[in-house]
Amino acid sequence: MDTMYERPEVQKELRALDAEALRAFASGLSPRETVVLETRMVGIPPRRWESLARTMGISRDMVRQLEAAVIVKFDAWKQTR
Repeated sequence: MDTMYERPEVQKELRALDAEALRAFASGLSPRETVVLETRMVGIPPRRWESLARTMGISRDMVRQLEAAVIVKFDAWKQTR
């Protein structure tokens, strides 16, 4: 499963979306995925996996898995636009 380390272009594409498009994409995410999207993927500066894990009360690996799931969903969402 790819993360922003393997796919840095995803972060650039997400940050390039206007607010309406970003909301439309985020509407299809789970609450945890939305937190990862907002704080790690489009947040400036992006939060680290460790920091998000502590805040969310989950493991660092779970944050990584959520990030990878957001990327998969973003790829699928781009195909429908």
